[in-house]
Amino acid sequence: MSQTLPIKPESRAELENIVKVSEYSVKFGAEKEQIAREAVEKNGFDFLCAGRNPVGFVFYEFTKGEMLLQAKRAKESEEKKRKRTTTEEEEENKRIVQHTQYPSRPNMKIAILEVVKKHLQPFYENKDISKEEYKTICKKTCEKVMSKELQVKDEEESVKLWLDEHAKKKIRGLVETFVEKTRNAKD
Repeated sequence: MSQTLPIKPESRAELENIVKVSEYSVKFGAEKEQIAREAVEKNGFDFLCAGRNPVGFVFYEFTKGEMLLQAKRAKESEEKKRKRTTTEEEEENKRIVQHTQYPSRPNMKIAILEVVKKHLQPFYENKDISKEEYKTICKKTCEKVMSKELQVKDEEESVKLWLDEHAKKKIRGLVETFVEKTRNAKD
């Protein structure tokens, strides 16, 4: 889409006045535009009277429109930039909080998942829970147990010692609780 520019007024003073009034209109809005028009007319410049100087009036409207578009684009780009930085900061804060609260412990997670999967398998085979519910219960159980057992080191020997029958029993109980909640949510 090609854009044709209006004819510019011949005198430089006229052109400068048009730009001044346009800037003022963009900066302060339509209600202040009338004040700017009156001030310019008092100084002997009457381009806003379309009958007397249609070229100046058309150029004024064009210039004002262009300046309004530029101001709008600048404001939108600043808002996008601000939103982006806010979102990035929130994500970074979440990552920091998660890292400090629940450090990554792959050995422990694997051991917990083995117990959870072994206990969940019959429920899944009997179609008591769906595949998505199976995944959700595995995830929630791992997160819950790992958040409660922060003192356990992520070494194979430490995890094996911790995962005796007592810990397995607690994990199974937690799994059953989540399965019951899932069943109740379906009904």
